[in-house]
Amino acid sequence: MTTIGKRSTGELFLLIIVMLFIIPLGFLMFSLYMRGDMNIQPFHALIGVISLVVIILYVFLFMSKPKELIKHDFVNLYIEYQSSIVAIPLSDIESVISRRSSGEAFHYTFGKIIIKTKRDRYKIGHVGQCEQVAIEILKLRDSVR
Repeated sequence: MTTIGKRSTGELFLLIIVMLFIIPLGFLMFSLYMRGDMNIQPFHALIGVISLVVIILYVFLFMSKPKELIKHDFVNLYIEYQSSIVAIPLSDIESVISRRSSGEAFHYTFGKIIIKTKRDRYKIGHVGQCEQVAIEILKLRDSVR
């Protein structure tokens, strides 16, 4: 089997940068709160701790996703989700849509791919170079037909 789509490393890089800013800020706020220099309500401190835990859990969930998300063997397209593998016949694919992730002024190369078949619709997130992957899937589909 040949790999077409891989998990994006750009999103992981952005998450790690966010964590590098949030963790020291959280420790600073906690130390100021414990010394009494900062008048902060316990509710706000709890919200900060919960948001930090959520970000760390999201990074671990992101790391547990398979690295090779989309594969093919010139007959079927295989999509690897976290707990299952879905096989789609290339002849059943009707359309492929790529949606790049974006920030305020940035458009990243990673994003989501939506594959529409005659029966179902499959969404694959966190795909690196999603536009090239969509073009490759369409070329494979056209070569089978």
